[in-house]
Amino acid sequence: MPPDKILDVTSQALLRVESHPDGRRYVGTVSAGPFYDPDGISADSTAMVISAVNGAIGMPGHHGRLQLQLLGEERGGRIGPANRRPIPNSPVFLVDDAEMSSILGLEGDFAIGRVMGHETVDVPIPVHKKSVLYRHTGVLGTTGGGKSTTITNYAAGIAAEGAAVILLDTEGEYTTMHEVTADADMLALAKAQGLPIKGVPDTHVLTLVGREPSNPDHPSHTEFTLDFSVLSPWTAIEILGMNDAQQGRFLAAYDIGRRLLGDINVFPIKKDAESERQALDWDEMESGYPHLTLVD
Repeated sequence: MPPDKILDVTSQALLRVESHPDGRRYVGTVSAGPFYDPDGISADSTAMVISAVNGAIGMPGHHGRLQLQLLGEERGGRIGPANRRPIPNSPVFLVDDAEMSSILGLEGDFAIGRVMGHETVDVPIPVHKKSVLYRHTGVLGTTGGGKSTTITNYAAGIAAEGAAVILLDTEGEYTTMHEVTADADMLALAKAQGLPIKGVPDTHVLTLVGREPSNPDHPSHTEFTLDFSVLSPWTAIEILGMNDAQQGRFLAAYDIGRRLLGDINVFPIKKDAESERQALDWDEMESGYPHLTLVD
């Protein structure tokens, strides 16, 4: 590319190739570069190395070079599979920000981020389309790469659109998402992008009883526990992952406990019609046996 165009192209920018003479249009993204290459000579040649080391004034002119990864063939403003490749020496153009959303089909309710290489283009998420948001969604990255920040933004965005959000937080890192970050870099980036600096509203933390909460100062915090009498014995077996031998012993003990409750007149209560009716209606696949609990 000409030297005056190099600064217009960023990494991951979207480019359009107008194949000539077949007239096909392809869209791709910059996968490497742009690089500055000297005209007519290799960048690692002896002459170039000596000139660069000694600060020579007579440096040759240069041009831009990049690698393009095709995303597909453009048809009717949308990208489809590319069964062919552009013909050599076809012109290449930068896709402007105004066309980006249309080509990539960016439609949604809230922005989860921005397109790399096109910093003014938001990537919105459609909250109410189950085919987009709620199936096989994963956030992958290295340590410190922003996974937790992405999940926080993700949860806040769909909650603001009326969706209920439940986070199973084994590390306790999301118990402070109602607070404003103290990270100077994140505050500076938010200000530069015009994002509101605030925590996530209307959060509630549930902590397993007997465990120390990760954020005891959270304004809405409650302890919870599982009531054994509510759980079906088969559900308990599945949760605990019992093998066949453990399952047999558990069901035997469960049956003994159930009969013992009747023998000591705890449940069902003798000559109590309502209590006896509940015992007859009990479904072991739906719930635990009434009044049968665990003792430490």
